[in-house]
Order: sequence, then C-alpha cells, then structure tokens
Amino acid sequence: MRISEIFRKAVRPEVLIALLATLYCITPIHNGNIFWHLRNGLDILETGEVRTTDPFTWTRQGVCWIQHEWLAESAMAFSWQHLGEAGPVLLKALFIGLSVFFAARAGVKNGGSPAFVFIFGAMWLVLAQPRWIARPHFFSIFFFSLYLYILSLGLKKPWKLALVLLPVQILWVNVHAGFVMGIFLASVPAIDRILSGRLKEAASWIIPPFVLLLASGIHPNGYRTLEYLPAFLAQPLFKESIREWWSPFDPRYAPDKAVSRTAVLFLSLTGITTILLIAFRKVINKGRTAALLILSAATVFAARNGELLAPAMMAWIPGMVRIRLPGKALILPALFLLLIPFTYGIPREIGPPRELGARVDWDVYPVALADLLESNPCLMENAVLFNTNEVSGYLEYRFGERLPLFVDGRCLLFPEGFHREYLVLAVAPDASHRMEQYELFRQYGFNLLIYNSWDNASSVQIAAMLPEFKPVFIDGLVAVYASEDLLAACDAESLAYHYFDPIDPGEFLAKPLYMMPSGAAEEILRLKDHYSTQTMETIATGLLFRGDSSAVLPQMNYSGITGYTLLCWESCREGDLEKAAEYAALSGDSQLLTAVRYLQGNWPDDNESMLGFHGGIDQTPVNMRTALITSLWTTGQEQRALQYARVNQDSLSGWCLSQVALFQALTGNMEEALELSDMALETGRGPVILQRAAAVVSIQGDYGQAIEYCREALAIAPGFTGGRLLLADCLWNETRLSDAADQYRYILDRGTDLPEYASNRLELVMSIDN
Repeated sequence: MRISEIFRKAVRPEVLIALLATLYCITPIHNGNIFWHLRNGLDILETGEVRTTDPFTWTRQGVCWIQHEWLAESAMAFSWQHLGEAGPVLLKALFIGLSVFFAARAGVKNGGSPAFVFIFGAMWLVLAQPRWIARPHFFSIFFFSLYLYILSLGLKKPWKLALVLLPVQILWVNVHAGFVMGIFLASVPAIDRILSGRLKEAASWIIPPFVLLLASGIHPNGYRTLEYLPAFLAQPLFKESIREWWSPFDPRYAPDKAVSRTAVLFLSLTGITTILLIAFRKVINKGRTAALLILSAATVFAARNGELLAPAMMAWIPGMVRIRLPGKALILPALFLLLIPFTYGIPREIGPPRELGARVDWDVYPVALADLLESNPCLMENAVLFNTNEVSGYLEYRFGERLPLFVDGRCLLFPEGFHREYLVLAVAPDASHRMEQYELFRQYGFNLLIYNSWDNASSVQIAAMLPEFKPVFIDGLVAVYASEDLLAACDAESLAYHYFDPIDPGEFLAKPLYMMPSGAAEEILRLKDHYSTQTMETIATGLLFRGDSSAVLPQMNYSGITGYTLLCWESCREGDLEKAAEYAALSGDSQLLTAVRYLQGNWPDDNESMLGFHGGIDQTPVNMRTALITSLWTTGQEQRALQYARVNQDSLSGWCLSQVALFQALTGNMEEALELSDMALETGRGPVILQRAAAVVSIQGDYGQAIEYCREALAIAPGFTGGRLLLADCLWNETRLSDAADQYRYILDRGTDLPEYASNRLELVMSIDN
C-alpha cells in the first residue's frame, strides 16, 4: 500500500487541518482583555449572578451593562480554575480546532474534494490565524463554522433548520455579540431563493432567521443584546480608536509598511479565489456568493471580520469549483504547516512570531504594580484613579471592585463623549491638547494615575511636570503617579521619587553631575530593577563615585557630558590631571575644565567661572581656599572637599561657607548644611549667599523659605539669573505655576536662554492660560 493511501486512510483532511489549527492556537496568552473577562467569569462562578450594572469603574458604576459574553467568561474562568493558566489556551485551541473541522466538513459536504478543501482552506486560514487569541470571540468563530456545517446538511424544510439552529443560537447569544452572524447565515437560503427568482420559496425561508432573531432575547439583558452592533457603528469614535475595527487598508493599521500584511493576504486570496471561480466554476450558489461578497466587504471595512470570511470561503468555494485533487497533494503542505510552529514559531500579524506554550506571558502584565498596590491598600481605598485601558484588564482581575477604575475594555459602557475625553488623556494626537488635559485633571480630581505608555502627547507628560504629582512606580510596562495629598493621607511618602523622574528628568539633568543631590542615586537604583537606561546608570554610578573614593567605575563606553565627567573624575583621583583636562574639555563643561586647571596650578581667568567663583577675585589665601574646595568638589572629590572645608572652616568667607553648606545639602547632611548656611547669612546677606541659602532649603523641601531668600537676593541684584531661575523653580514646586511662568518669562525677555525644562514649563502654562 502506498504511503499516500495509508496517510489518506489514517487521517482525513478535515481532521488533519483541524489538528494543525489546534497546534497554531497553543500560544502564550498575550492580550490585555482576557483578564477582565476572567474577573467577570470568576465572579459569576462564585456568586451565580450575571450582573446587569457596572461594578468595576467609578465613572460608570451602577450604569446598565450588557454583559454579552457572560457564558464564555464563565467557561474561560472554569478552565482557569481547573487547568490553571493553560486552561484558556486549551479551551481556545479546542474550539478553534472544532471550528476548522466543521468548516472543512461543510466544504466536503458541499461537494469539495477533501484535499482541495484542505489546501484552499489553509490558504484562507492564514488570514484568520492572527485573530485566534484567548478572548470570547473564539466562540463566535466556532458557532459561525458550526452554522456553516449545519447549512451544508441540506435540510429541506425551513422549520427543521430553525429547530436545529434554535438551541445553538441561544448558546451563541450568551457567549458573544457575534451571534448576529447566526441570523445572517440563517438568511442565506432565503437570499439564494430571492436572487434565483423563487420568491414564493423565499417567503418560507424567512422563518429560520426570524426564529433566531426572537431567540436573541433569551439573555439576562433581554433584547438589549441587539443594541451592540448598531450602537457601536453609531459612535464612529470607537471604530476610529480600536485597531481591530480599522480597515486593513488604513495607513494606521501597519504604519511601518506601505500596505499591511492582512491587506496583501486579503487581496491575494480574493484574487486567487476569483480566478478559480472564473476558470473552474461548476455550481454557483447565488446566496452563498452574495454572503461571501458581504463578508469580503465587511473585511475591507474592519480587519477583524477576516476571521469569519476565512471559514466561509473554506466551506463554500470548494463546492462551487469542484476541483479534484489526489490525497497525496496535501502531504507536503501538511508537513510544511506542521514544521512552521517548531522552526519559525507561530506567526502573528505584527511583531515577531510567538513560541509554542499553553501559559500566560506574564511579562506583558503589570504584576509588579499590582503587588505594590496590594501592599498599600490605602492607595486603592482613597484613589480617584485615571488608568489607560491597556492595564485595566489585569487590575480588574487582581482587585475587582476594590480598585474602581476610570475606564476598561467594555467600550460601549462609556458614552462617546467620555471616550473622547479618555483618548485626549491617554493618546492625544499631539501636544496641542495640553490645556484640555489639564482641565480634565482638574475636572475629575485624579490623585492616582496609571499609564501604559508615555508618548509625548499623553497626559503622563503633564503628570510628570505638575509638582503635585510624584512618580511612585515606573517600569517597562507602566508609569504611576500619585498626588502628594494621597501619599500623605496614606503615610506612603516613601514610595515617591523626589529627585529623579525618568519621564521628565529635565530639571534634574539640567544640573551637572557634581550639583545633583546624592540621594538621587538611591532612587535611581530603585528604578533600575524595573526601568533602566544608560543615562540613569551613568548618573547613579557618578553619584556613588563622587561620595566614595574607593568605588570603582564599571567598564562602560562613556560619552557625552556625564560620561566624560566621570572619566575626568577618575583621572583626577589617580593624579593624572593632564588626562583629566582632556576629558573635561571633551565634556564641554567649562566649569569642570576650570576646576581641573586650578588643580594644575592655574588661577581662573577673569572670564572663567567655577560654580560662581570667578578669576577676577584676588588670589588671597581665603579665596584660594575657596577655589580649592570648589575645585575638589567639582572634580568629584566630595570627601576631600568637605574634609578640607571642615579643617579650614574658621578661616572661610561667608560666601565660601554658603558654598560648603550647599555641598553638605547635596550629600544629604542637612543639619550641618543649615548650620553653615546660617553662619554664612550672619556674615552678610549678599545675593550669592542668599541664593545658596535658598538652594539649601529647597533641597530640604522648604520651598516657601527658599522663595523668600530668592526674592531678597533679587531685590539687591535684579539681574541675578541664577537666583531668578531658582525662584521660578521653587514657585513651580509650590504649585504656583503662573508665578513661576512670570519668572521664566522675565529671564527669557532679557535675552538669556532658558533650560529646556523651564521652556517646557513656560509652554505648558501658556497653553493652559490660552
């Protein structure tokens, strides 16, 4: 017996393609929506209640909620309870496998040869396969294919077809809103008779779709289930903002390609099918052809409809062309399809292929954030939360009603106007929406903000800039901000990052490494476990190196101002001042270069500055001591600078005392810093001493006192830019945004460039005011 014959007898093509489809479904769970479906299902299994009002959001709590998928969610939750994280994957694989089997059997029943059904069906299933994900819609794919099979049985009486489909339709109504496609398929026999001119017969074949329409009310929400699709299509903003509802020909669908893979597949397969129909047509069923045209148009309208077009093509086209292929014709295609998952991976529409595995890809879910919230329940209890939709599913799964969300994936629960506001906050098209975002912050009174993306147009940029919000958690998945009031009320100030915010590090990075608070190193190291960049690592290394002469710099390919600064510091500590000068020059930091040159024995020129110490000052012993302390500090020799200052404290000028006070504050020695600052002020209240005193108390967080010192300094020297910039920064941190903007504008109007962070703040205030 030949191999092909053995193969044909052992495995029927319908079974083989179903098994292959099942294999292609064994992929780790990767989508966000599954977890809120699991939450709903687990609640139903626990309580036996199907909710009809929303319990999960604070914005729509108590509003009518049409829980279309309650039965599907319960089945998925049951599989989760009994099979763990593999449960929903295996459940999906089972029903997709059955879907393909029934569609293939329908193709054979309708007159197609098994081998051709296999090959032609596999071609079209490539279009559908990316949508085989663990969400309730896989039940709709199953029921759609089951209907195709039932229709292929050729039941002669309309009422018999209606009776067979009725119990199936009742199940479908309760698992997914796609049940309307059951009514559509039940109408195909009537459509065929109408198009064939058999109007009298057509009248009786209206019975099956009419009966299924009546059955659509057998649901906890009654006939409101029929509202979903019309309501969705009546609110175009939903379609415009949900990718799966975009046309595959929409430029946004695959922005990195001229034409999306889905569009190419659709056009190619449609072209091949058309050629086959023209060249080999045997029996053209007008109703099925019309249905295929409608499904094709629906796929052009929304890419997600390809998941239903594919099984319909497999069920109907082979019987129309009647191409006969020998069984051995499918051996190579079957082997090819079998090898792909093990050699290439499971293909997907966008991104790299997925590996085989019946599990959850936990790396794409905010597990660490949920753990943080779990350990700080007060934050949840007092939260007025804004969250982006992408994180909502997992948070809903973890916390249910304990953490009322702003929005989740149940789009029609939210009015279109509300959805627009959400989009403005989450994914505004550009920064021109800053004013509206700010107003929405004030309108809703958020005190806890969770973002899955920090795009430049997202309101996370405002959260990062506004002083009343502090970052409390940032990793590769989410950024979380909490208001200072919420943190204080929950005694959770220790969660906040006070120095360094990687989303808006502007004010921090505007300072040279030697003027950054050493306490920032601890915060950066906390962040490093979840969110790390080369800049963060270099700064943290530098801050640690500055305070510890025994620290060893890791081997890094340093470049830019911060990297060259570290190399300069290392050379200074090794006594190689010539090399240090080279690195200082490469850094572009003139003050660092001046400091190195002083250590080489060169007094600063009149036009050179070293943290406010100018070469025009006489070379008296006290000034030289001041210059040495400042040079040691600037070149990263923190301990040597402070030790020398302590030894010579009695002989330092008031200006130098204020300088050392600032250095002590930067190291975190606030008690000594405040004492030295008071001593400096007792010697005189000049602009520089006052500015340094303001800097000390601002590091402590006393912005009110810092503002007073700055105003006193500016009353003496209105053109003192350093004092005015510090005043503006302190006003900003006191949430006096307009006053801060006035000071930034004052600096700008007098021909001095603002640091980038200050320009951004001024732009924000101007956009808010306008």
